[in-house]
Amino acid sequence: MSRRTLACLVLLAAALALGACASTQRAPAPAAPHPPIFIEDDPARAFSASQETGKLLFVDTWATWCHSCLALKSDVLTDMQLARFSDHFVWLSLDVEREIAADFLARYPQPAYPTLWILRPDGTPLLRWVGTLTAAQLAELLTDALVAHSGAPAAPATRHLLAAEAAASEGRTDDAIAAYRAALDAAPPDWPRRTRTANALSFILQRQSRHAECLALALAEAVDAAPTAVGRPDLVIGGITCAAALPPEDPARKDGLDRLVPLAKAMAADADLLADDRSGLWMTVVDGYGALGDEPSKQAASLAWAAFLDATALAAPTPEARAVYDSHRMLAYLAVGRGPDALTALAQSERDFPNDYNPPARRAHVLMELGRLDEAKVAIERALSLVYGPRRLRVRMSEATIHEKRGDLPAARASLEAAIREGEALPEAQRPTRLIDQVRKRLAALAGKAPSNE
Repeated sequence: MSRRTLACLVLLAAALALGACASTQRAPAPAAPHPPIFIEDDPARAFSASQETGKLLFVDTWATWCHSCLALKSDVLTDMQLARFSDHFVWLSLDVEREIAADFLARYPQPAYPTLWILRPDGTPLLRWVGTLTAAQLAELLTDALVAHSGAPAAPATRHLLAAEAAASEGRTDDAIAAYRAALDAAPPDWPRRTRTANALSFILQRQSRHAECLALALAEAVDAAPTAVGRPDLVIGGITCAAALPPEDPARKDGLDRLVPLAKAMAADADLLADDRSGLWMTVVDGYGALGDEPSKQAASLAWAAFLDATALAAPTPEARAVYDSHRMLAYLAVGRGPDALTALAQSERDFPNDYNPPARRAHVLMELGRLDEAKVAIERALSLVYGPRRLRVRMSEATIHEKRGDLPAARASLEAAIREGEALPEAQRPTRLIDQVRKRLAALAGKAPSNE
């Protein structure tokens, strides 16, 4: 009798009811593939799981007011293309407006939203991505992170890219710019990560107000890039934004707008792009024509943008997917004189999501634009009853505007004073100091409007 058979018989005798003998035990059914399952708003649990398992930690930082964040959550992070990565990462979803996010934000400052982080088990940043992308494009980033974490050798361009992303994650801006440029210099023209690299560099240049460099980069890297290249929509949008920021007398301004605005318009019609990217492109086309002073084209683009959003909302499979575009629908509808349609859309979202402050806050804005100030006051009060975190300051500022338009200057000042108090009470990492300064300046200006006998 072999040792294996003897061991099996001993186990069978000891635990027959449990079927402990390997030769008679039924193999468990394999788990069905599934998209990533996120830990919600619990950074301590997520970091602990990463450390215990040795897996990389993927963090989706988002906010309820951020339409691109909602598009990412609705259309990308639930995609079955990510199922093969589900067990290779710990997944954390973090609402940055909640107080529990403060410590994370102190350690990992956010340049914009959405921002995706991939952290090593010791918390060291490995990769950071700002903005949206498709599931296939996200799969590329996840693959890069796993390869980098394994220590496998990489081509020079990829090594520079990973060094740049680590530097950007740690706030070493100059090092990141140099490494992104080194990656582009080392890469062949058909390098699959070329446009992703250019877009990441463009984002930093925009934040540094290096508009001429940002525009030149977009013209060099976006025009001939593959339509589905990671980051191409944002690279084009960034180029148009940077062109518009140049002085009117700079010839590069008009040349850049003339070249990039038609490209953005063509991309906005590409059904293979994320709907959120297409809407962002349409909005930028509208702004681009405005910067060119072409009002007829601006109005035509606004109408096309609104029509696109109509179709997108109609085709949305869930209320959540439809509400992703509420902020853009509000802007587009107001631009083409369809304020009542914006109110109808926002009323539907308020019914579907009664605990969300965004629909009443947006409805207050539309009502204010339509001159229905008493109704706007009621809507903003409802939003204030629901809003939390740094966003309270924006809602308070809207409240102050409504009071001011109604002629109630004491109430407007009280709203701004409340905004300052609430902003200063936030944890330091969540305290919007620039916004607080803006509120202070607005409060000072409002004081000058007050009648002397008030």
